[in-house]
Amino acid sequence: MRHVRGRVLDARERVETPWRAALAISGQSIWWLDPGDWSVRVNREAPHFSSDWAERSIAWEEWLSHAEPADQPRLRHALRQCLEGVHDDFRCEYRIRQAGGRLRWCLSRGQLVMLHGQQMLCGSLVDITAEKQFADERDRLNSVLMEEKERLRAILTSIEDAVMAVDSEGRVTFFNPAAEHLAGRLEGDALGCHATSLFSLSNGTTSADEPALMRCLRTGQSLTLASPVELVNYRGRRFQVRGTLLITRSPEGDTTGAVLTLHDVTYSISLLQQLDHSARFDTLTSLFNRRSLEARLQCILSHAEASSVLCALIVLDIDRFKLINDLAGHHAGDRLLSDVGQLLRDQVSEGSMVARLGSDEFGIIAPFDSLEQARLFTDALLQKIRARPFEWGGRMHDITASVGLVLFGRMPFETGELLGKADIACLSARHAGGDRVCVFDLNQPEVQQYASRMNVAVDMREALRQERFMLYGQQIVSLEGSGVRNVEILLRMRDQDDNPVSPAVFIPVAEQYGLMPAVDRWVIHQTLIRYGPRLAETHGRISINVSGASLGDENFTAFLCHTLGASCLPPSRLVFEITETALIGHLDSARQLVAALRNKGCLVALDDFGSGLSSFSYLQQFDVDIIKIDGAFIRRLDSQPLDRAIVESILGVAAHIKAITVAEYVENQTVYDLLQGMGVHYAQGYHMHVPESLDTLLSVSGSRALT
Repeated sequence: MRHVRGRVLDARERVETPWRAALAISGQSIWWLDPGDWSVRVNREAPHFSSDWAERSIAWEEWLSHAEPADQPRLRHALRQCLEGVHDDFRCEYRIRQAGGRLRWCLSRGQLVMLHGQQMLCGSLVDITAEKQFADERDRLNSVLMEEKERLRAILTSIEDAVMAVDSEGRVTFFNPAAEHLAGRLEGDALGCHATSLFSLSNGTTSADEPALMRCLRTGQSLTLASPVELVNYRGRRFQVRGTLLITRSPEGDTTGAVLTLHDVTYSISLLQQLDHSARFDTLTSLFNRRSLEARLQCILSHAEASSVLCALIVLDIDRFKLINDLAGHHAGDRLLSDVGQLLRDQVSEGSMVARLGSDEFGIIAPFDSLEQARLFTDALLQKIRARPFEWGGRMHDITASVGLVLFGRMPFETGELLGKADIACLSARHAGGDRVCVFDLNQPEVQQYASRMNVAVDMREALRQERFMLYGQQIVSLEGSGVRNVEILLRMRDQDDNPVSPAVFIPVAEQYGLMPAVDRWVIHQTLIRYGPRLAETHGRISINVSGASLGDENFTAFLCHTLGASCLPPSRLVFEITETALIGHLDSARQLVAALRNKGCLVALDDFGSGLSSFSYLQQFDVDIIKIDGAFIRRLDSQPLDRAIVESILGVAAHIKAITVAEYVENQTVYDLLQGMGVHYAQGYHMHVPESLDTLLSVSGSRALT
């Protein structure tokens, strides 16, 4: 017999003691369920469950009451399945609430056994709380990992860059949709395939017999494709791509694969090429454009001193192109431009350049040995154009051209200067009737005239910016003795040397080169805004001229109404003069302007009345307040009976429509007296008042001139 702490152990205890010790160490408890009376016994080595259960029988319901209520149905069901023989053994995981309120997970397992001739359900009870907590944490981490993985996949799926992953042997492990597009294969078909079988990358740093990807995997070095490289997929489709081949490594530093991120720049490069092409070439004719011709001209001029070759700059305009364009339509005009462009391209030699400069204007730069050779070339060019009539819509149109020619070599020219000379020569050829060549020569009267006009046009643009325009005024005197003196606003200009430039010189130039809308706006703004407060102190009417170009400007009416609203001058004191020539081609816009002005309370005058064949017809189309009789009928009124008869007829029509009449260009007392006797309301001319600056008219000493 053995002694334990002073007590003698019998044989049974000697057998059970090791087992009890083993159970205590294992953390398991043993329980027995007697199906006869539904009593349960638990060994005392399970104190972490319930210390008051040890070594005593408890009722099944008491046992069950310690389980979490939510788990009790599952525990009952598992026990019933075992006792009824549905399952050979009993197994159930459930929670037990301990005395402190803590929940512990336990695993209970058991089997039916025969003990001392009695059937018992014998089982074990194990605390699996730690395992459950570990499993929960593992599930949570797996869930977080899956969420992160799905988020990453969503990001990689949505981005425009192609992303693909390969293992250390180059086999595909991941493909996003953009990669599918580049490779031409779906991810499901590509997974496991060798990447080099799906596409190839051409890269200057990689030898022809080793793909870039495999070189990176072999060397373990990542690669950045900063410059576009060509990707060819297995279908033979080609792309331009930029990107990176990034090597992935294990914790030990071994190469595990690579991630390829490729950005498709095919469209961007194509767009840049198109932009570059459009920046250098004309879209309609596929010829070079003005910018390219100017660049070539600049290049030639910069090397002129080192070269003995003579070159010619040729500018060609199609005669009557606008007429063909208007009659046959813009499609016909485009076709004509394309045909002429092709003809010019066919006629020039290698080393020459043909460009479309704009609208119906073409330019050629070609080398020649002499001026005579250049003239022969341009004469032959005109003959070729003349010999090819243009057919459209069943109608034949004879085509001719005006050509300007400038020869240059070692002389120090600027690009703009040469183009200007060629333009002047071309305009001279057109002015002479077209279908001819004009060589730039300042000794020719036509060239002198157009050179002078172009210089004036350039100077006018500078004058607008430098405030070299001035407003003058000329009185319009009443012939009825009222004493009221109106004034017409006139425009004057000084050149850069402060010398006066005649309106007869700069007004036609402004009309030819499209400067009149800007000039009109300047005059109106100066009159209504700058001089408005001073003019408001006078009592006469103020007349302002409106050009035909402004009538054709769709924004002019809005500008005029806005300026009227900003001026302190009453609209009833303002007269806007429109000439007959301005009305030609602008009838619709003129109606809108006249209606807007009269709606504002302004007066409208028909200027130079009688100068055209349709003078009287305009009175049926417009409500005018004032008729200004053309000075051509006034100058010789005292000597030409026919002029007097015309003036009398105009006065009769004016009286019928209740319009005020003004006679222009009154230059002597005899004409003045005749007009007064005929019943003309007002007279204007040098006999009564020589135009002077508006500042002088509005000065303190001269302010009575407008009262």
